[in-house]
Amino acid sequence: MKYLFLFGFLGLVIIGCLFYPPVNEDTDSSCAALEKQIIRVNTHNEVGSALTSLLLGGISQGQIARKLIKNEYPNLPPIFGCSIFYYKVMFDPKIAQQFKPFGQ
Repeated sequence: MKYLFLFGFLGLVIIGCLFYPPVNEDTDSSCAALEKQIIRVNTHNEVGSALTSLLLGGISQGQIARKLIKNEYPNLPPIFGCSIFYYKVMFDPKIAQQFKPFGQ
């Protein structure tokens, strides 16, 4: 009984970690949430950052992040890979700097 509770609790934690990024970023997928977070980190405190965020966020809907994650984690479904990378960027925003456009 104790193990059933432990596995149930662990399952709820994993499900919560998978669904947190889209809920937090108000998107339909974890890959779109990852894109929004990368855009927000890279345009933080810059002139026109709100406009840039709106334009770039509306163009791709997560497809760019999905392609990048498939290269990074080829054996994982995109929802898992995007969620893992979302938390990497959340805890270390410097990781998002590698996606900043050249010349900035």
